[in-house]
Amino acid sequence: MKKEGKRSLTEARINSKPATIAPSPRLFRLSDGTLVWDVFGTPPGAEEIPARSAEDQERYRIHYAFVGGKRHHCVKIDVEDTTQGPHDIRWIYVRSYTGGQIRFIKEGQAPEVLFAMAEDDAYMFCQNDPCIECAFACKVGFEFFAYSASEGLIKDAAKIIYSR
Repeated sequence: MKKEGKRSLTEARINSKPATIAPSPRLFRLSDGTLVWDVFGTPPGAEEIPARSAEDQERYRIHYAFVGGKRHHCVKIDVEDTTQGPHDIRWIYVRSYTGGQIRFIKEGQAPEVLFAMAEDDAYMFCQNDPCIECAFACKVGFEFFAYSASEGLIKDAAKIIYSR
């Protein structure tokens, strides 16, 4: 039984927006064609595959929403295939303030994932569920990546959408 006043595991323990310390991931193709995902530097003899913004290609759109409010904080990501055909998304990654999470997509599975946020990554200024991405910009700094076998690495980022 939950004790009154006990904090949720996915509730932020801080009272202000944390600094982003996690590096953006980079994807490389080795000379044998192997793809290597790296956040620490360029592997010898590798070619970097640049991340393209979702607007720079026509096939996929990354949609995201911060859900759950302050106590059960998650980010839901789905990748829309504008061709309405079978997708070739292999994985989805969220880069947060302090790290990141990756989910691999099984063949035949819809490219939709839910990532639980905890500790500093769960910081939210308000109680809105879902987050309205307001001028407080709690989540600016989060980045979303999807890897498509045909389109390569696709990137989007949290924005300020609602402002008065």
